[in-house]
Amino acid sequence: MADSRNFTLYECDDYEVRLEYNMDFMALHLPVVYKWSKSVFLSMAAKTAEIKDFSLGLGYPTLHCAVSENDSKTIKLATKLGFTPLGVSEGLVVFEYKGR
Repeated sequence: MADSRNFTLYECDDYEVRLEYNMDFMALHLPVVYKWSKSVFLSMAAKTAEIKDFSLGLGYPTLHCAVSENDSKTIKLATKLGFTPLGVSEGLVVFEYKGR
């Protein structure tokens, strides 16, 4: 697999989102959350949908994320944001974005 690159795609006072990509995939690194509220979650959900559209526009077939199988809070967040688990690989739950 080709080496991947990642960068901070979005950062605000409440959370930060990173994006990782290579020729084969685009993956969202779920937010580092500094402040949690309903409006923060709705903002995350909107940004995730925008990132999915962006990835499709670049020709990627889907948007993924991977979360440590021991990180129950982030797994719950991924599910609430519209990611569906595909399986476990090397201790990570791999998700595909299906939308909310």
